Amino acid sequence: MAYATFKEWYQDNKERLSIKRKAKYRNDPEYRRKALERARKYYKMKRKKMVPADRRLVVAPDGSRFLTIGKLSKLIGRSIQTIRAYHRYGVIPNVNHTDGRGWRLYTPGQAALLRKVFGAFDEGKLGSLEQVKKVIHKYWDRVG
Repeated sequence: MAYATFKEWYQDNKERLSIKRKAKYRNDPEYRRKALERARKYYKMKRKKMVPADRRLVVAPDGSRFLTIGKLSKLIGRSIQTIRAYHRYGVIPNVNHTDGRGWRLYTPGQAALLRKVFGAFDEGKLGSLEQVKKVIHKYWDRVG
């Protein structure tokens, strides 16, 4: 029987190949060692890509540095949920940068602005979140 693609051939022969592979794995210690080594390398590679060393600091290919919402929350003394709520209600504008997962990324300038403004709010220099919102929106694009 002629097959148009490898995929068609594999579907017809998958079970036979699986039985053959399992028997070789059971009976050939060298094959088993190499298979385990390949699996370890694969999962080690996947784990490294999925979990960066510092999840709070992101470096772009051009060398630009960004902070994640977790790092920002520690910097300005607010919880992550509070920062998300500030975004929802427009106190903090939308960010210009996100990573591949869609996470918000803040520039160091934006983080410094938020730290300064929320510091003033905590000290009582700004009386309401509406005033905080006006100050942040005024300078957001300049520091971004």
